[in-house]
Amino acid sequence: MNTLKIFFFVLFSILFNRIYAQGTELRYSDESNNNTIEKKNTRFMPGSWVLSGGFGPSTGTRLYVQGLIGNDDLTSFTKIGIIHTKAEYAIYDWLGVGMVCNYVRFQGNARDIFEYKSALFYQSLALSLRLNLHYYTNNKLDLYLGGGLGYKYNQFDFVTQNPNYTPMDNFLIPISMECTAGLRYYLTNNIGLYVELGPAKSLIQSGLCISIRSNKL
Repeated sequence: MNTLKIFFFVLFSILFNRIYAQGTELRYSDESNNNTIEKKNTRFMPGSWVLSGGFGPSTGTRLYVQGLIGNDDLTSFTKIGIIHTKAEYAIYDWLGVGMVCNYVRFQGNARDIFEYKSALFYQSLALSLRLNLHYYTNNKLDLYLGGGLGYKYNQFDFVTQNPNYTPMDNFLIPISMECTAGLRYYLTNNIGLYVELGPAKSLIQSGLCISIRSNKL
């Protein structure tokens, strides 16, 4: 089902992009030879790179840990992430491909009514190939839709002093999938801010982006 959703998402994105492709083009006249030259006024140009790094809130993580340990009192809880890093290369002014790395880690310690202590540890590192379709760009703004698929490493450990503990099923699928809508707004020629909405470990993420253009552009 998720694979079909991604397929139709990409298909719709391509159609949507082609309808609005003309909106990113500016035309000007060369008076010296009366030739009409077509010029792109866009931040995302073929041959350029965009590097991004951001953070997404892991909402519900504490409740998730509490649910796993049951009625035990959660005595401490720590987490790192969710951290998002990306690199995208512009093949065309409307299409980019790249890599995405997402990381999250959390740990909870608990004590039950019999004073048995327990600890839960989880960390996940996802590496995905990503495709972005840029449906509107200008010299400041870059709007895009994207989807990714890759490998996810999961580590899940639970230890307890309770001798009557029944091991829980901790099977985690090692597949990473994401599907987001994003916006980049450039504060300078090369540095900007980005925001993405959609499932990618976190439902929302934001951070900094850096545009690296080829000298030929």
